[in-house]
Amino acid sequence: MLDGLSIATPVNQAELHELLKAPKELPTLLVIDTVNAHARLEYALDKAKCNRVFARMMIDLYNLATKHELPILLTGQIYERDGEVSPYYGKSLVPMTKTLLQLEKAHAPGLRHARLKKHRSLPEGIADFLLTNNGLE
Repeated sequence: MLDGLSIATPVNQAELHELLKAPKELPTLLVIDTVNAHARLEYALDKAKCNRVFARMMIDLYNLATKHELPILLTGQIYERDGEVSPYYGKSLVPMTKTLLQLEKAHAPGLRHARLKKHRSLPEGIADFLLTNNGLE
């Protein structure tokens, strides 16, 4: 870990799960990018095993977060069906999620929508922001 930053690049779902079961050091924030990508790839090979490993990993993440008061940010792949946008493995992800924020690209250059879909104390809503050379506005 360098200045609170640790980067790991697991090559499959099992390796990611092993990293999360026994981290060497706890960061101040754990970010897992595209948490469901490996699961989608392995799902075609063995659906039942893939579902078990993914659910176990989500439980381990939840326990890690609550035991150590560790904030965890997950990004994930999504799909749209009948006008409803959901994450892959939504049945495993959404119930344990404290906050669900969907970022959307708008039609204007640099304009994005942040849609709050789930939060413990805030109502659902939407906020717009711009990506500029100076950062977010």
